[in-house]
Amino acid sequence: MEFIDFKLVSALISIILFGIGFPFMLSRWKVSSIQLNSINLEFYEKLKELCGTNAKNNLPTLLVAIQDYAKCELKPFEIEWFIHIPGAFRLLKKFGSCKKFIEVDKELNLLRLKDKYSTKKNRMIERGKVFFIYCLLGTLGGLGLFSSSLMYSLFGVLTTIFAIIGSIFCIILALFFLREMTKVDDAVRLVNDNIYSFN
Repeated sequence: MEFIDFKLVSALISIILFGIGFPFMLSRWKVSSIQLNSINLEFYEKLKELCGTNAKNNLPTLLVAIQDYAKCELKPFEIEWFIHIPGAFRLLKKFGSCKKFIEVDKELNLLRLKDKYSTKKNRMIERGKVFFIYCLLGTLGGLGLFSSSLMYSLFGVLTTIFAIIGSIFCIILALFFLREMTKVDDAVRLVNDNIYSFN
């Protein structure tokens, strides 16, 4: 009886499935991208109609619609700014994800960093705090997973299961904080982005 290397067979099957699935996935992505742009245009037109010249007239409806789109709550003047300033609406989703760091400057018609994060030093301190939490949680999660066999031999099954669940939870939280750390850079890029450039 010949020896079959199951790792090699599973790797070959994975490569074949990836080769077959990737072009299909790419074409689906292109189609969904076109559909998403069409939906965004319709959404923008409806928001513009609802907003009119004063966002306070339909504020509850606008807030509900924008909450799902941008994942943040906007003030009436911010809604008007994103709808009426050419090129600003395309930045709305990014603004929603890093609103903690930036704000709309009404007088200058642009996005700017909040005073607390306007200096590089303050942004580095914020990154450092988040990075520390990320490292701490990642280390706790990794140690818990890597020492699971030792825990099993010392404490038994139940403790090991709880330790593994806690470790996975720590790793998930660490990944969340890693994403939070990049939001500072996203905010800086968004502020430096020219709203009037349509690339």
